[in-house]
Amino acid sequence: MIWIGDVHGHYEHLQKLLKKLPKGAEIGFLGDIIDRGPKPFKCLKLAFDVSDNVLLGNHEELMFLSLKSDSRGLKAAYIWDSNGGSHLIDKINKKPKTIYTILDFLPRFKTYVETENSFACHAGINFSLPKNCSKQKFIEIVDKHDKLVRDNIDRKIDNPTPCPNSPSRTGANHRLQAVG
Repeated sequence: MIWIGDVHGHYEHLQKLLKKLPKGAEIGFLGDIIDRGPKPFKCLKLAFDVSDNVLLGNHEELMFLSLKSDSRGLKAAYIWDSNGGSHLIDKINKKPKTIYTILDFLPRFKTYVETENSFACHAGINFSLPKNCSKQKFIEIVDKHDKLVRDNIDRKIDNPTPCPNSPSRTGANHRLQAVG
C-alpha cells in the first residue's frame, strides 16, 4: 500500500501526486487532509474517492471537536484556527450548511489500518476511538474521556503553536457560527 500524509488542502499537489502513482496501486491517507491549503473539501472528496483507508488526523479531529457547542469546542476551534484551520473556518462561516458536508465524511474516517504485514495510524493515535468512528460514537467517546481531551486541549491552549501561514485570531472569531 502507498500511504500519503499531510495533504493539508493542497488539491492540485494531490492530483499531481496521484497521477504519478502506478495504476491500480492501493492507496491510503495518513490524516491531515484538511487545513492550510485552499481546497480542503476537494482534498477530502478525492481522498475518499480513491481510498477506503483514510485515517483521522489531528486536524480532522480538531475540526470535529470544534463543532461541539461547549467550552471544549471553543478551545478546539482556537487550536484548530491557530494551526491552519482558518481557511476552512472561513468557508464554514460563509456557508454554515457546509458543516453537514463535513459531518458526512466523519463515519468514513478510520483511526488506524492494520494488515497482516503493517499497521498505519496518524501520530498520537487515540486508542479509545474505534477503528471506524461514527459521529455519535465520536461524541460519546469525547464525552466519556472528557478529562483526557480537556487536559490535552488545555495544555495546547496554554502554549499554542500557530501555523506560520495562518493568521492568528482572537476572541469571538474562534467560535464557529451555529448552524440554524
